[in-house]
Amino acid sequence: MTSASPFFPRSRWFTPDGRADGQYDFRTAFVPVAVPGGAEGVPRLGSVSPNPATGTVSIAFSLPGRADLRLDVYDVRGRHVRTLARETAGSGTRAWDGADDHGRRVRPGLYFVEMRAGAVVERARIVRLD
Repeated sequence: MTSASPFFPRSRWFTPDGRADGQYDFRTAFVPVAVPGGAEGVPRLGSVSPNPATGTVSIAFSLPGRADLRLDVYDVRGRHVRTLARETAGSGTRAWDGADDHGRRVRPGLYFVEMRAGAVVERARIVRLD
């Protein structure tokens, strides 16, 4: 038996084992799901705001405890622009004023913030308008 779904017309996994008397649609709305013992203890890069930005950008992060943290900004070509944090830190925020490590204003465009905490690496985009 195949599915009548327009999304997966030839998929057999829509019929669970032992219940071959009908078709079952398992599509659901987007709902965040928590997994027991899952991501609660994992470092996370939080919000980057305001984004797009014309001034200072606030970058939030959360760490389950104290961990070696490195927070860097890169341009669209992957060149290092600025180090925002290089320390052992807990959760918090750091600000980026749109300048490089030498204090020069960066050009408008797309930039990436990268957080490294232990083995975890997360990235977010920043759009500079000024």
